[in-house]
Amino acid sequence: MNPIDKKDNTKRSKNIFICYETLTGLDYAKHLKKALKKIGRSAFVADEDIKKGEPEREDIDKTIKECKYFIVIVTSAALESEEVKREIDLVQNFNKNLKQKKIIIPCKEKEVYRSWLSKLPVISELQQIEFENKEDLARKVISEILKRETVKITIESVTSADVYVNGRKVGRT
Repeated sequence: MNPIDKKDNTKRSKNIFICYETLTGLDYAKHLKKALKKIGRSAFVADEDIKKGEPEREDIDKTIKECKYFIVIVTSAALESEEVKREIDLVQNFNKNLKQKKIIIPCKEKEVYRSWLSKLPVISELQQIEFENKEDLARKVISEILKRETVKITIESVTSADVYVNGRKVGRT
């Protein structure tokens, strides 16, 4: 496989899409992406993952369709952004038509009043992460994702069982 194909496959496998308004949200998005990478998660940030001169919407739409988590960074400017609204509408449309729903995690900058969220009706209906700075945002998003990915295992008690080591029975419990 040549390096170009490998890069394209990596781009498609990103299961976290970060939606943001460029002027006020890009630094948050980049920091969050780096923090997620440190825990082995792959995130898509349009400014970093789309080469200049490539058709932007095609890559964004494809990544939203394939992601598991859709993280929206809500700043005051994001409330007015047509692209942020378009991406939120797109994920909602995918959720209506797909069996495996995207998990939407809204992250609201502390300075954004909850009443302002009426400009993003889908987001206003969901529980949000409120954050003060980029470190706070990364910590809270990672915590939320890890909570959702924690598997609960129920172990029933067994009255007795054979114990094997390297294929040899060594006793009973």
